[in-house]
Amino acid sequence: MNVLSWRATALVVPAAYLLLWMLLVAWSQMAWRLPCVVLLALALCVTVLIALGLQEARLMRRRAWLGQYLQQQGRLYRLLRGGWLMRLVTILTAVGLAVLLLGQSLLWSAWIWLLLFADIWLLYLLQRWFQGRLTSEVKPGYRLRVSRLFALWANVALLTVALATIQLLEPQFDYRGAPLEVVVHQAAQSAEWACTLFGVVERLLLLNRELTYWLMQNVFDDVRGGGALALLAWALVFVLSSAYSWAYTRVLLGISSLLWVEHNDDETAR
Repeated sequence: MNVLSWRATALVVPAAYLLLWMLLVAWSQMAWRLPCVVLLALALCVTVLIALGLQEARLMRRRAWLGQYLQQQGRLYRLLRGGWLMRLVTILTAVGLAVLLLGQSLLWSAWIWLLLFADIWLLYLLQRWFQGRLTSEVKPGYRLRVSRLFALWANVALLTVALATIQLLEPQFDYRGAPLEVVVHQAAQSAEWACTLFGVVERLLLLNRELTYWLMQNVFDDVRGGGALALLAWALVFVLSSAYSWAYTRVLLGISSLLWVEHNDDETAR
């Protein structure tokens, strides 16, 4: 039925999710001490997992475009048929999401890590639930792929709200009435890195977080005074939380696409 039996899948896939969660927690506590070679190797592994999840969804969309919407004699058809454009976009997106996930994980609190721990079980259950509901709706060979796609959307929506809520409720440095220079000084208090490249990424993300807090405390508390800018800034909190949720979910689904594949998947489903 599957490459893994149902019983094995029920153990191996969540166990792989848990192992990845543990590695990310270890990364958040030890990354600043590690040399660049080790950090780049870990970043490459995360990038590959995200790319696997992205490619699975993009292959389905590409097949739909080639089979239903595009004329075979057209330039766009020839461009998509080669597949190189899709691979390039997938790689660039995966690199961006990996940097975002690894960098932001350095700033997450214990509450967020507990949330992400709970989310690995939610994501697995969502995949099983959607697969059961899609048995009579989706052709064999595509069921797990479509289930993962639906689970992605549902999980990102739920995780985004939870992440944004926790980040807004967490203790913040008091920036009320403080000049912008205080934000820059606070963001510079990051640890000294053995690898300068990742230290720059951490400081940029830390500056983004502290600047958001400064704006929220000094401008956005008064929606009438801030006007459209206030509403835009609050929306930005959810947009960034959505990006983190997307990256985290994608890396887990990359593992799922490796371990959880239907036995009757054929080349037409790829």
